[in-house]
Amino acid sequence: MSFETEVRKLLDNHFPCCALSNIPVFRPDVPEERVRGYEIDHLLHIRTDVSDRIIIVECKDKPVFGASPDLPPTDEGPWNVPFRDAPPRDIKRAQLRNHAHALLSYLHDHPRPVLIEAWLVSSDDTTATRADKRGRRIHYRLLGRAAFARELVRTRNEQNVLRVEQSALLAELRKGVPVRDMGHPELNNAIAYVSRCRNSIDMELFNLFEPRPQRWAINGTAGMGKTVLLAYALFVFASDRRVSIGQDSRESTRTLVDFAKEGERLGLPAHRDRVIHAVARKEKQLHSHPIAGKKMAWKSRFALPLDRDE
Repeated sequence: MSFETEVRKLLDNHFPCCALSNIPVFRPDVPEERVRGYEIDHLLHIRTDVSDRIIIVECKDKPVFGASPDLPPTDEGPWNVPFRDAPPRDIKRAQLRNHAHALLSYLHDHPRPVLIEAWLVSSDDTTATRADKRGRRIHYRLLGRAAFARELVRTRNEQNVLRVEQSALLAELRKGVPVRDMGHPELNNAIAYVSRCRNSIDMELFNLFEPRPQRWAINGTAGMGKTVLLAYALFVFASDRRVSIGQDSRESTRTLVDFAKEGERLGLPAHRDRVIHAVARKEKQLHSHPIAGKKMAWKSRFALPLDRDE
């Protein structure tokens, strides 16, 4: 059982039907071309007489240290977590702060004051308990496994934790996300949420498309947009045009710009000499391929016009 699942079971034991888990959120408060997606492990909503408190629970099955691995974390310093193939990351700034700002941007017009408590929970029982309450609307807490269990008991005895169906705030945040205690969300909310996610993925693909010389490969798990990226790559190589994202307005515009110089730098043949071979394991994969015969059949959802009949 993963540590995240263990935390969820603790939440269910203390607060049945109250926790919202694995919530993907985006930062709608930043320009579209800079939007990044985040997944919040668990959420709780606490109602008081004067305000609403949203508790973010971020689980890390790792120890947490301070400015360096030999220093303990402090209240106002970094809360670093080690990673095997990457430098340590300050979770307080890299994840918790983004989670909190994403939630506040979704709830900016809420009639009652909203306070975000962002909890980093480590599986290491030796983790020191810390609290950073310098922010006016965002407070951070660091807890080890045992301290987290004690905090849940205290919260259950002293606070009013709302069930998911009682919370208008959680209802806003669960759009497009199935909830174990409530089933799937309303269909129109799910469609709107999926549309936003797909658009954000498209923007990322356009901005990060950087083919390499000699060979270019796509690897990843289900749902990461491999098929869309493959279709876009074929579109670029066949038309010698790429999508450019305008950043001069809040609603980014998309235009086609010449790819010839970039292709030359990569060592691609001249456009008139390029040949694209489609190889598939099954016959039906060839039938659904974005290249049909000698013409480019752009079948993706982008629906961008081509100015060459090649």
